[in-house]
Amino acid sequence: MEWSYVAGFFDAEGSIAFYDRKIRSPVVIQIVNTNKAVIEKIKNFINVGYVYEKRYKENSKHFGKKIVYSFNAYTIKDVKRILENILPFSIVKREKVIAGLKILNSNADLNKLPEMNWGYIAGFFDGDGCITFSGNRWIVSLRNINRDVLEKIRDFMGFGNLYFSNISSLTVSMRDVPKFIENVLPFSIVKKDLLLKVKEELKTKKWHPNYKLQDFSKEELKETLEKMYHDEKLSIRKIAKKMGVTYNTIYEYFAEFKIPLRTLSEAGKLVPPRKHTEEAKKKISEARKKNWQNLEYRKRMLKILEKAREKI
Repeated sequence: MEWSYVAGFFDAEGSIAFYDRKIRSPVVIQIVNTNKAVIEKIKNFINVGYVYEKRYKENSKHFGKKIVYSFNAYTIKDVKRILENILPFSIVKREKVIAGLKILNSNADLNKLPEMNWGYIAGFFDGDGCITFSGNRWIVSLRNINRDVLEKIRDFMGFGNLYFSNISSLTVSMRDVPKFIENVLPFSIVKKDLLLKVKEELKTKKWHPNYKLQDFSKEELKETLEKMYHDEKLSIRKIAKKMGVTYNTIYEYFAEFKIPLRTLSEAGKLVPPRKHTEEAKKKISEARKKNWQNLEYRKRMLKILEKAREKI
């Protein structure tokens, strides 16, 4: 663990309270989360403070929800040490951190601009981020009311899309998800297992609804299409549906890669035979006889047969 991770997690899940008192610290720090492991690791890393388990009472509107774990620091020495170490990275809570250090008469450089690194992003992601399967792909999302922190994260990463509203969000598209995971994983605690799961799934590089065509190189796409068409016996239409594109798009790739198509005979063998009841068979037979008695129908069918013979 690093102080940058603590700063990122604190910006997402922490709070600073100010009191008019002299016995204990007039500034109190609290970090709250439902994940006990991350709270204990932060406490062990800082080597000060206390961890509490909070259960809601029956008369509380939160009764029955997950247990909340809280890290608290009360003494002037402990609070001062924590604030001085997270100051170089803090963005969301920066004004309160500076205010707290002024109250505690700290000698820290309060004018130094905050640094951004993957440790901070991992801490912020563990607190205010999520990775979800949506719209046939994996998406990473970070949300906060503070636009500045999302802009700084996006600028540092070099990818991601920003959306501003009452609660702003930064999303990482499928193309950049592997890069995000690779850099955040060494620091992540809360979402580490989920990131590992997604990473292993992305490694397979087989066609999965998580992927879009642009996620493949030409060689990988050709190999994938051949496997789906010849090995898995999927039709072009089914491949297009699975990949979320049109029939013509896949057909054009087949032509570009010169992937041989099945003959009508081979395609017909892949269609399971229909099983009709005796009553249904009788109705079909009667309908065919009735159609064949129609002169126009017979002429049309004979023309089709003649064209078919010419092609042969």
